[in-house]
Amino acid sequence: MIKFITIIILLIFISCSSSIEEQNKTKLSNTIDKIDSTNIHKTNIKRPKTNTESKPTSAQCLGTTKKGQRCARMVNGGSYCYQHK
Repeated sequence: MIKFITIIILLIFISCSSSIEEQNKTKLSNTIDKIDSTNIHKTNIKRPKTNTESKPTSAQCLGTTKKGQRCARMVNGGSYCYQHK
């Protein structure tokens, strides 16, 4: 008798588990359908605009001194300092 009751309880548990699994599968399927219908995967992502212009960088003057050495002054956005222009 105890074995019979145990078997019935197990069968009830298995049938409930199957029912819950089917409900979860249905919910998942509905969610996927909703995502597809709203085209979430096709939305445009706004990316920050990149500056195509090059920023002036600091560089050493290309001029030479009276001693023949390279000028030590730094220039922004040009090749020569104010003295060697």
